[in-house]
Amino acid sequence: MYVKIIKDFFIFVSILIIGIIIIFQQKTTLNGAKIGFEICCNNLIPFLFPMVAFSSFVINSDISYVIDKFFGPTFKFLFFIPYSATSVLILSLFGGYQIGARGIRDLLDKNLIDERSAQKLLLFCVNAGFMFVICTIENRYLAYQIWISQTIASLIIAVFIGIESRKSKENFYFKFKKKKYLLVVH
Repeated sequence: MYVKIIKDFFIFVSILIIGIIIIFQQKTTLNGAKIGFEICCNNLIPFLFPMVAFSSFVINSDISYVIDKFFGPTFKFLFFIPYSATSVLILSLFGGYQIGARGIRDLLDKNLIDERSAQKLLLFCVNAGFMFVICTIENRYLAYQIWISQTIASLIIAVFIGIESRKSKENFYFKFKKKKYLLVVH
């Protein structure tokens, strides 16, 4: 009871202090909002909307089936993920975390992956998109280094999660289009 009252009071005081700072620092606040709006309009929206539309098209079409068939065995071996998650992983590496999260949600809604697989995928589909990094960072050499390093880090995390999944002998039920597969790890 008292902990909740103290927590609510702390939140109230924090919001009050932030409000006072915003009122007394109007010029700084407006300048920050203007810069944020410009970044959003110049960098985020021009990249994000086309990539979301493209990834939704790929995931909802037979293109994902082709990608899953081609790369699925390798990705299943390396990362221990269902075949149907292959295209989402590839798209998230290039499109960023919002593409990965959206693709994982689409696969979950279609019952192509189970909840446990979705949780695993969310652990390594969390990097910034290629075009976002390139457009945001002015130094191209540095931008490429950042994107490559975060992609390698995501893949290393995926490999370790796959190894751990094999050790725990998880069973994954997943569908590949209209056929049902059972992957049992021995």
